[in-house]
Amino acid sequence: HTLRIEVKNNGTFSELIKQIPAQGAIILVEPGTYQEYNHVRTNGLVTFRGILGPNGERPHFTPLGPSSAIFILDAPTNREIGTGGLELENLEISHTNGSGVSFHRGKLLRLYNVYVHHVRQNGVSGHPVHSDGQMVEIRNSEFSNNGQNSNLHHNIYIGRVDNFIFENNYSHASKGGHTLKYIARRAVIRNNRLVTTDDPTRVGHGDHLVNDISTTLLDGVAC
Repeated sequence: HTLRIEVKNNGTFSELIKQIPAQGAIILVEPGTYQEYNHVRTNGLVTFRGILGPNGERPHFTPLGPSSAIFILDAPTNREIGTGGLELENLEISHTNGSGVSFHRGKLLRLYNVYVHHVRQNGVSGHPVHSDGQMVEIRNSEFSNNGQNSNLHHNIYIGRVDNFIFENNYSHASKGGHTLKYIARRAVIRNNRLVTTDDPTRVGHGDHLVNDISTTLLDGVAC
């Protein structure tokens, strides 16, 4: 059985993550602000599921400090390829010196109803060390103002994974890079709004609704 853990207070994640059992856990996160990094080393499935506030507000992760991703999926040791997964649901992630979410080692990264904004590198960075059956799914989420005026950083940059699904998302105002960039063996891009700018004087410029794109062995850049 998967362990269910309820989190109500800031300052608890570092120790909590060390105690996650091998099979994984569901971590229920109460509304609030959490100034923490979460380096998840697992071969199981770990889910961070935010409990929405009365007005629909998501639990907010906005740590300060050294450059690092707020959520990292990794194998238990650097010698392993990793077979684990990380799911993030109903969370807001912002204002870190690194990426918002980073996929190092494992099999599955899944985001649902996540808002990632104003991070200094990629909003979501999916560059697994080994490419062998990985899946990245991003649905019903928003990404904006990520990067630091450099074409090296993007709202979403998914590297060489086997399968990528990007559906019902809104990505806008990436600072210098792309609203969506991916390098995947197979990709399905469906019903997303991709907008290059939030500048009201440039409404319509680079504004695209992307529907029903299926690619095989194709690198993709949108906006």
